[in-house]
Amino acid sequence: FDQDGIEDHLDPDDDNDGFTDAQEIDYGSDPRDATSVANQAPTGIDLNGTTVAENLPAGTVVGEFNATDPDANATHAFALVEGNGSTHNHLFAIDANGTLKTAAILDHEANATLSIRAKATDDANASLQKTFTITVVDVHENDAPVITSPASAAVPENTTFAMELNGTDPDGDSLV
Repeated sequence: FDQDGIEDHLDPDDDNDGFTDAQEIDYGSDPRDATSVANQAPTGIDLNGTTVAENLPAGTVVGEFNATDPDANATHAFALVEGNGSTHNHLFAIDANGTLKTAAILDHEANATLSIRAKATDDANASLQKTFTITVVDVHENDAPVITSPASAAVPENTTFAMELNGTDPDGDSLV
């Protein structure tokens, strides 16, 4: 025994809870009490929905986040976080229940796939981050073509006028 009364050298797990005395001391739990255990970070984050139809209003539910945690009865908070894979976080929001919702009207032609990064934090503040891909489903509407040039033109009154227009179709259809 040393000055703290913990038998560090002979038994690295005095309370036989599966965590070494050093792990428990680092965490702040009591290495002599099996009910006072070190917290482990979540080991997985899942999202039960990763597709959403285009043109739906902001606030549309995409899916629910869930976390896997080795600690019994752990609770989790979910948040979108910046970092690798967070390119489209601004288009989404997570509510207090872990529900992922759109924060804007999404357009398949602009972005067919979106990348977000989420974090699950347990009640002892340990966390895990993961990147998710959200697919924006084309609802096969006929989107209107867009005239790209010229932006405007003046036509004198009582004249015959010919003009060339350029445009694109967001659906990829040919323009005639």
